[in-house]
Amino acid sequence: MMAKLQRLKQKAILEDEYDSAEHFGKKLEELGRERSSLRLGLPSRQPSVALFLQRLREAVHSALARMEDHRDEVESDGGEVAETVQGPLQRRECLLQEKRMVEAEMAELQWRLGELQSRSCSLEHQIQQEEEDLQTEEVEGPALRSCSHTQLRDMGNALNDLVTSQSRTRIRVSPPEAILRLQDQEQTLSLSIKDATAKVVMSQRLGGSLRRKVSETETQLLALHEAKLAAISGNAFSSAKELK
Repeated sequence: MMAKLQRLKQKAILEDEYDSAEHFGKKLEELGRERSSLRLGLPSRQPSVALFLQRLREAVHSALARMEDHRDEVESDGGEVAETVQGPLQRRECLLQEKRMVEAEMAELQWRLGELQSRSCSLEHQIQQEEEDLQTEEVEGPALRSCSHTQLRDMGNALNDLVTSQSRTRIRVSPPEAILRLQDQEQTLSLSIKDATAKVVMSQRLGGSLRRKVSETETQLLALHEAKLAAISGNAFSSAKELK
């Protein structure tokens, strides 16, 4: 009988029925005291044993009925009890999902940043090519190509005198419109790169904050589980019930 009560107690613990487990534990203690106080003889000749067995049978039937009702109630309400028990786990899952979304956004921003940097390098190369082409066009324009050797020599001497003269004037020439457009595009891309970099830094900070929250939640879950196990091992079923 004590073995059967022990099995019922263990079953109630596994199913988180701490009230029933506590009840069976008390019955085991009562049965132990009864057995120690009984004299040698058949159990059927002991009125207290017969009365105890009758009360125990009624208690077992009542506990089984409560378990069945509880199981039906859980199935009918869509698992609300399970959701209550797994509340911290659901919060942790939500944090992990939000962390994955932030990491995906960070990856997208980094990819966009790489694209903008590549575009900026391409525009810079185009600007340099345009400047070189303009310089070549200015130096080897139609006017120069139509000059004779003597004319080019005289022009070169005159330019040398102009460049080396202390009284030469500085002439400022505005860049062509094509170069101005490319410079505007480069400036716009530079601003976009700075904005994307700021977003990446912000996303990294948010990811670090989420990792700390996940770590704190896991620590709380572990402490909750350890406290529950300690309460069960110490037969503190009321405390274990509060930790569900």
